[in-house]
Amino acid sequence: MNRIREVDAVGNTLIAEAGCILQTVQETADAHGRLYPVTLGAEGSCQIGGNVSTNAGGTGVLKYGNTREQVLGLEVVMPDGRIWDGLRALRKDNTGYNLKHLFIGGEGTLGLVTAVAVRLHPKPARSATAWLTFDTVENALACLADFQSIAGDRIAGFELLNQAQLQAVLANFPDVRLPTDPQAPYAVLVELSDTYIKADLDGLLQDVLTGLTERSLLRDAAL
Repeated sequence: MNRIREVDAVGNTLIAEAGCILQTVQETADAHGRLYPVTLGAEGSCQIGGNVSTNAGGTGVLKYGNTREQVLGLEVVMPDGRIWDGLRALRKDNTGYNLKHLFIGGEGTLGLVTAVAVRLHPKPARSATAWLTFDTVENALACLADFQSIAGDRIAGFELLNQAQLQAVLANFPDVRLPTDPQAPYAVLVELSDTYIKADLDGLLQDVLTGLTERSLLRDAAL
């Protein structure tokens, strides 16, 4: 139960059996010029069926949502042995109850997922990242609000770390060197991406950082 059953690069869908490793799903999508956006630290070992059963998130939730937002259809074995066939890749389906959501995040309590149809996305053609530091969590959240207003759905990731988390990273990975003051109370790693090759993502970053600096919200930044 670890096969990729179907890839539709035109309809942007992929059907995989539950035992498929997440990385295999990602690489298959990439080979067809598409992106499967759920990214986890365990992507080299976790399985797509487990991702569905736990509604796994990952680093791209802000832009793409959790696994639930990627699932178009499911094939499920019920507790009495019957097979529920909801393995449809149709995006616009307003017929009856949307039963697949009962199984997504259900951790196998209502049935065992055996196959899943997921949506694929266009691959980003450009990306830009920045490491930002702040004195308060409120300032960091103001930064997120600014990015949402200016960059919109180009925000591919926005990870907030406090001082305890930063020190844990430095203690366990001695070779890591932060690009700014490691004693900053809060840090944010932000990534922008766009499918348009000429998108000026660096300009968007500069616009946001200029606004934060003018309001004395930003402690330091590295692009």
